[in-house]
Order: sequence, then C-alpha cells, then structure tokens
Amino acid sequence: MIHSCEDATFLAVKKEEGKLTSREKTKLFFHLFICGICRRFVKQSRRLQKMGQSCHEKMHDHPAPFTLAPETQARMQEEIAKHL
Repeated sequence: MIHSCEDATFLAVKKEEGKLTSREKTKLFFHLFICGICRRFVKQSRRLQKMGQSCHEKMHDHPAPFTLAPETQARMQEEIAKHL
C-alpha cells in the first residue's frame, strides 16, 4: 500500500502517461479507495487534461494567433473554481 499522498499523486500522473506497472496500479487503486483527497486530485487532473486536449484541438482547427473568447475564458475559470 502507498503510505503517502505524495507517492499516490506521483503514480496518478505516471498513470496518465500510461507507464504504471501492475503492482503500481494495485497500490494506487487501494490508496484511492481510502483517500478522498487523492481521488479529487485524480479527478481534477483528468478534467485539466481534457480541457487542455480540447484547447489543443481548437488551436489545430484555428491556426495562430488563437485566443479564447472572453466568455470561454470566464466559463473555464468558473469550472476550475468549482473544483478547487
């Protein structure tokens, strides 16, 4: 079992990169089962990953210079604030 949240967040990030061993996956699973704070971290990390991917796709569709509309910026800030 993982003894610290620091180790768990490291493994969670490593998992996003697809580089966990089966033993690390098991350790992370059990830590997340008991630790709500780390579960929240994983959820927020996934959300940020999706937001970044969406932004990347929009940039690909609209070559530079690309800026987000003020309404979109405000909506993103509201979403982030909700989950902090």
